Amino acid sequence: MKKYSPSENAFYDNVINSVMPSDVFEISEKEWGDLLEGQTHGKLICCGVDLRPCLTEQPLPTADELIRQAEDKRGRLRAAADIAIQPLQDANDLGIATEDEASQLINWKKYRVMLMRIDAKDAERIIWPEQPDQ
Repeated sequence: MKKYSPSENAFYDNVINSVMPSDVFEISEKEWGDLLEGQTHGKLICCGVDLRPCLTEQPLPTADELIRQAEDKRGRLRAAADIAIQPLQDANDLGIATEDEASQLINWKKYRVMLMRIDAKDAERIIWPEQPDQ
């Protein structure tokens, strides 16, 4: 049987946990299953006003979290651009780039420049550039 602690907003099981907070109480298997089901659909388990576990919406990300997410995305896209550019740049440097490779190199470099011009501090208004065709 699962147990819930409102003070910890945590679940406990007699089989796993030998030490539990003093405020734990049993919840039904159905309640436990409903909570897990809600969590799989993006809900957050929290302590309700009645001190029982309940489901709520996930909080919206903070401005700092949005900035961090935008910076992370820009970093991932920049790394992908770097990987695409390197062999094209090598072919160009060696004077053996085809017309298509030279064109791709220019497109990828423009894309990379556009990525680096993105201001992550204005994360909610970012319009991400489209990746060039490969």
